[in-house]
Amino acid sequence: MNHSPPQETTPREVVPLPGRAVCAPLVEIRNICKKFGGFYANCDISLDIARGEVHAIVGENGAGKTTLMNVLFGRLRPDSGSMILRGVPVSFRSPREAVRAGIGMVHQDMLFFPQLSVLENIIVGCETQRPSFFPGVLRTGPAKEEVNRIQDSLGFRLELDLQAKELPFALRQQMELVRMLYRGAEILIFDEPTSLLSPEETEKLLELMKSLREGGRTVLFISHRLVEVFSTADRITVLRGGSVEATLDAGGTDIEEIARLMAGGAGPGGEPPQAGIARPKHAAVPGIRRDGVGAKPELGQPAEGAAVMVSPATCPPPKAAGDIAAAPSRLEIRNLSVGPSGTEPALQDIFISILKGEIFGIAGIVGNGQRPLARVLAGKTRQDSGWVRFEGEEISRLDLKERLRKNILWLPENPVEEALLPERPLWENFLLGRQREKKFAKAGFIRKQEVIRFSEEQLTLNGIAAPGPLEPISGLSGGNRQKVALARVLAGSPILAILEQPCRGLDLRAAGAVHDRLLELSRSRGVSFILISYDFDELISVCDRIAVIYRGEIIGKTESEGASRELLGRWAAGIRER
Repeated sequence: MNHSPPQETTPREVVPLPGRAVCAPLVEIRNICKKFGGFYANCDISLDIARGEVHAIVGENGAGKTTLMNVLFGRLRPDSGSMILRGVPVSFRSPREAVRAGIGMVHQDMLFFPQLSVLENIIVGCETQRPSFFPGVLRTGPAKEEVNRIQDSLGFRLELDLQAKELPFALRQQMELVRMLYRGAEILIFDEPTSLLSPEETEKLLELMKSLREGGRTVLFISHRLVEVFSTADRITVLRGGSVEATLDAGGTDIEEIARLMAGGAGPGGEPPQAGIARPKHAAVPGIRRDGVGAKPELGQPAEGAAVMVSPATCPPPKAAGDIAAAPSRLEIRNLSVGPSGTEPALQDIFISILKGEIFGIAGIVGNGQRPLARVLAGKTRQDSGWVRFEGEEISRLDLKERLRKNILWLPENPVEEALLPERPLWENFLLGRQREKKFAKAGFIRKQEVIRFSEEQLTLNGIAAPGPLEPISGLSGGNRQKVALARVLAGSPILAILEQPCRGLDLRAAGAVHDRLLELSRSRGVSFILISYDFDELISVCDRIAVIYRGEIIGKTESEGASRELLGRWAAGIRER
């Protein structure tokens, strides 16, 4: 976000879509400004969107991407500026008005009614009631036929009678898309749609975007994953500090240039950031490496400009295979089984042993039992059989609160739903789970000023773009909310941390900082991590060992040194090694 008032600026370059006749844009955004407190989230943004294109909006966390799309969708009203849709000036006072104008948005944080069925979530607001002799009774037959027609055209098959809360993230996303198309959306906005998808599901979604474009619809695609952007987008707009840095033809630029524009210049050592490219586990990248050299601002490290080095003596190199075999276990899981829940399969006879200071990865396609496993290990739910032993003590019967006291901390997959209080101030969110600690409480009263000081430190150390600790967390971008949830876990002095998708919604630099922080904590402090991710490259880059879960079973385990995307992909598809 930008502290400065808007200046008279225009995008650096706007390139017409190649191979198509130049015509009036479908959407024209002119000099849009949106301010939150003393911060300009959008600062004099001007942008044209062509009919029938996939237009990517990229930028680092807090660059103003989601804010701009929420202005277009009517969820936020701009402080100044204007919008033109199909040649006609528009000013949306609500998402309902934007939907009526043919604009739909699939949000990063899903907006749905968990207690209603999938069909009811899709048709809500567009319900047709039966004649007056059946007052208040909905006619769902015609709606179900239309929804199934849309599903068939997209290749979906949602269970329409299932409660929406039972759907995994990927299927909620499908539900939201069907809802927008049911309302006749011509312009579809996807906000970080692949952040919780497996590689296979990601590929399907990107192909779907292309098919929507070929069908004449316009797609706006917010993403940090530049490889995906370049595989899909016709044009790319880069936002930085709330302003447009450039709009470029995807065929006339490359990943390095876009990453450089996002970061505002060259990367460390004068080289452009290597965006969207998985870095090897021992690569010489900025931040804490496996050999312990270097330091990186964000997520527990001092702010940019501070001179810090982590000694190789305090941050030892990665463990050799013999060391892993000989080291004592910190967490042992034996014969763990859990019944099915919603669309998640039953967990069957899970055997895992995790070492002190080890980063242990869990891979697999969404909905194969990762979430139930994380919830059982965190103490949120109980296993049906088997046992869990931590530091030599059986903890199978301990609940979430009791495991928290043992410094077993958990970052759930959807922090906004499960770990944060969106409408409460930041300082309260940082305090959650620690409100009884002597540092933050005395004689039963919260030491608010101490909590605020702690929160200010966390905002600075973790590079969180926020006006201050007194602001509600709902005013932050999705990436910055993720940083808050993760920072609270890492600041809680974990001995074992269970992290579900810790880099969800983070830009490339912030994701790299998370990886560096995990490596530093594991090597210098002996913190053990269970890292659950659908990104095979991330797991191979960061973890010591990786297990793949398929339909509730561990189908394979490997040391990351010998792992490959192909091997993990085969296991994730249920193909066992012979």
